[in-house]
Amino acid sequence: MITKLNNLYPNLNVSIQTVQRTLKNKLNYIICKPRPVPFLKASHIEARLQWALNYNQDDWFHTIFSDESTFQIFCNTQIVHYKAGNLCPSHPMVKHLYKVYVWDAFFRQELIEVALFTEKMNSVKYHKILQFQLLSNTYHADYG
Repeated sequence: MITKLNNLYPNLNVSIQTVQRTLKNKLNYIICKPRPVPFLKASHIEARLQWALNYNQDDWFHTIFSDESTFQIFCNTQIVHYKAGNLCPSHPMVKHLYKVYVWDAFFRQELIEVALFTEKMNSVKYHKILQFQLLSNTYHADYG
């Protein structure tokens, strides 16, 4: 905001504190950071601990763990301040965000080959991943 003011009014010398004080005291803006909240609630932690205790003695030799994540490019993470009652400011964005999906798994002490893809995950895509990434790798690890 300071840069914008200085570009519009080159002879104006304004500090960040002046802008913040004016926004707060004269224009009634509320400036704050989002309040931090934990990712897991106490009930979630307790449920996970209970699950681990219930299955602690199981034979995990034939268990495969897998997970997938999405990485989004051009996502809007900018925080803006605007006066209550006004429309939220807009920011030009690409219409269809580019996403990269990552799937991986492991079992015993074996790693499964990572799957990277850009199509949306659906049942057909998931079956292909299981067929080509999971089954072919576990087959070779067990019998190869």
